[in-house]
Amino acid sequence: MPLNYYAIGKALGGAMVPGQRVRFGNFGRVRLEGESRRHYPQPEPKVELTLDNERDLAAAFEEMRNGHATDRLLWDGDFAKRFYEAARAHGVHAPASTLTRRLINIRKNPTRYAKQGIILSSSTANEPQPSIIPRFAHAVEFALVRMRVRYNVSIDDILIDPNFSRLYVNFASQMAPGLTANDLRLGALYIRKSRFLRREDKTLFDHLDPQKIEPKLSCYGAFSQLRIDDVPSSEGIIEVREESTRFLYITRTNDLRCAARELVHGPALSVMSNHFWKPDRDSLVMSAIAGKDYDNISLRQWQLKLIAAHEPVFNWPIKTAA
Repeated sequence: MPLNYYAIGKALGGAMVPGQRVRFGNFGRVRLEGESRRHYPQPEPKVELTLDNERDLAAAFEEMRNGHATDRLLWDGDFAKRFYEAARAHGVHAPASTLTRRLINIRKNPTRYAKQGIILSSSTANEPQPSIIPRFAHAVEFALVRMRVRYNVSIDDILIDPNFSRLYVNFASQMAPGLTANDLRLGALYIRKSRFLRREDKTLFDHLDPQKIEPKLSCYGAFSQLRIDDVPSSEGIIEVREESTRFLYITRTNDLRCAARELVHGPALSVMSNHFWKPDRDSLVMSAIAGKDYDNISLRQWQLKLIAAHEPVFNWPIKTAA
């Protein structure tokens, strides 16, 4: 039976678009590949900025920031739009992604830019944002992982480039309906920060043994029979496996019961379903451990170690400091 490439394309999120007629043979294949790639989502073109451009860019941000941090550009769409308008009013004309990347680069290299007279002041605004974690952490991470696999992009790429950001928000919204684009981008920023291993934690991380904590996780059974009320409403780590052997997802959450309810009864797993993988509620098993730490080691550290050791399908990989 021949493969149904149209069905496969739909499962992977593809779409049919009109194209030029191609011929058989290697030359025809080259033309077909080129025609196909023309319709892939493309990052915005990069534009080189001069030192004067960078000086004007920093001045534009200082004028409109109102004390906010540069990271706000990654999640607040209105704030980013005002920054782009201010930059262009200062004569810096470049794609939005170039403007954001360059400003963040200035912030990350203060000593080098200070020698050129380019200085960003410290942020002073303190406006805590309501967190969508723990309820929708899985929806955010699933969408990010799908973007990474499909387009080979980083979380910064997704947040900075409008084309990738739009695709991410559209997909994540299917799993977390009702959340705004800002909510979802803020959630992505949280995943980026929480999957980063600090340099001072590296020695401890290397010596952690996943086999030490695994037996301490309580198994709550298959999704088809899991009783949400049996899961404690406390901080802890959740593991989701398929047929008890394949790790699908590991997360640390402030409310195990809330997170379990969304994973078991929410739309996320069905949205991730395709022709190659369909969630079987009888095969999906959830385990968890409650508490803030285990063996005097924070559960944040254990979570990072478990993700690094088991490489769950739907987790963003761990990045360590250079």
